[in-house]
Amino acid sequence: GGWQFDLPYLYRKSGSMARFYDFAADLRSLVAKQSLPGYVLGIKWMPDSRTELLTFRPVPYTARG
Repeated sequence: GGWQFDLPYLYRKSGSMARFYDFAADLRSLVAKQSLPGYVLGIKWMPDSRTELLTFRPVPYTARG
């Protein structure tokens, strides 16, 4: 289970004033820190569409501290 969104979609929906390159770098940093409680974040490369997906997977309740 979980969700995934391609980075260009998130960029358009965010209303960010940053360049796309910087926006994507910030998301990659967020994934590296794993700072969203209750979720495991990931970045997945999609070669067919030549884009990246930001993935959200909920942490199983039994694994939460």
